[in-house]
Amino acid sequence: MRQVLRTLPDRLSAPVDIAALVAFRLGFGAVMVWEAWRFLSGGKVDRYFIEPTFFFKYLGFGWVEPWPGGWMYFHFYVLGALGLCIALFAVGYTYFFLLDQAQYQNHYYLICLVSTLMILVPAHRALSLDAQRRPDLRSSFAPAWSLWLLRAQVALVYFFGGVAKLNFDWLRGYPLREWLPGSDFYLPPLSDLLHEGWVALLFSYSGLLIDLLAAPLLLWRPTRYWMLSVLLLFHFMNEQLFSIGVFPVLASALASLATYLALQTLLPLRHWLYPGNVSWTEEGHRYAWHMKLRDKDCTATFELVTPNESWDVEPLDYLTYRQARKMPSRPYMSVQFARHLAAEARAAGYSQVKVHAHIDCSLNGRHEFPLIDPKVDLSQQHYGMGPSAWILPLPESEPGELY
Repeated sequence: MRQVLRTLPDRLSAPVDIAALVAFRLGFGAVMVWEAWRFLSGGKVDRYFIEPTFFFKYLGFGWVEPWPGGWMYFHFYVLGALGLCIALFAVGYTYFFLLDQAQYQNHYYLICLVSTLMILVPAHRALSLDAQRRPDLRSSFAPAWSLWLLRAQVALVYFFGGVAKLNFDWLRGYPLREWLPGSDFYLPPLSDLLHEGWVALLFSYSGLLIDLLAAPLLLWRPTRYWMLSVLLLFHFMNEQLFSIGVFPVLASALASLATYLALQTLLPLRHWLYPGNVSWTEEGHRYAWHMKLRDKDCTATFELVTPNESWDVEPLDYLTYRQARKMPSRPYMSVQFARHLAAEARAAGYSQVKVHAHIDCSLNGRHEFPLIDPKVDLSQQHYGMGPSAWILPLPESEPGELY
């Protein structure tokens, strides 16, 4: 082990062909240009960042606010242009990501991580404006660590996506048993089979194995192209169905990279520190690559109580349709909304106000159960790093136990 650690810096700094990094940089930039265009042409900028009057903020990033008026359109036009300038793109995309938790997607989080990593790796040494302006920068090689850093990041996504599927519901074919029959995919006779239970099981176990085996089979040369073909088909079906002089500096840089990868390894495991089913409580669910793992339907009513009167609040009176649909199933968003309602009531002249949330949810076809204790004043609760006692546990029942 000591010998391995002693030679590790030399191995990670060894030159490798830069072609893979350059191809990744160009491909990632092109995809990000398309991502910005998708928001602009699909009306999402208006729906997500201009129409809403309230935003669900990320823990520690409550200060992030949208640009006023039509400047959000300008922001996404700039993002499209910066698809060729990854460093500035990383800052711009992360800003959009931090605006509203209701817009969270795993691939948005991954884009933030990868675009930030692209600032660190020397992928600009070939086929770039930098290399064109500075001939001394040009090189056909890059240090091995840069390639392995991107490989490790992508591998972690697949691996923890597979680990997350090792749960009781997924191994019984849920939520795919609920989703596949309602898919818009139409290609007889294949689409007719989506109603069969064995097909849901086939898809569930195939997805599990693909996630767990993707990284090792891509790294092993004899199976690399077979696995790449499987992944292309896998993602296509997902789309259809629903990357000694200098030793002190190098050692410090390696320590930073090791810390980053350790964080990316530990974050997906943190939900084991919380009690209960993570798909129900949502504690530790985000940043853990839990992708398409649960079907959760919720209904929500919020009750404002003062010493003299009480009244119910309809979330759609304050939120956009998307926000109102996302919020009830995610307790950390319900707390923010309750605190917002209390602040609005105090601003209207009610000095003492409590907010009770009546939220009932069905997880993977189970009966509906209350998600949040309706007796607590939710506006006085906090959602932080520790477990939240006001989130009620999921009663013992099997998926698919419908009314």
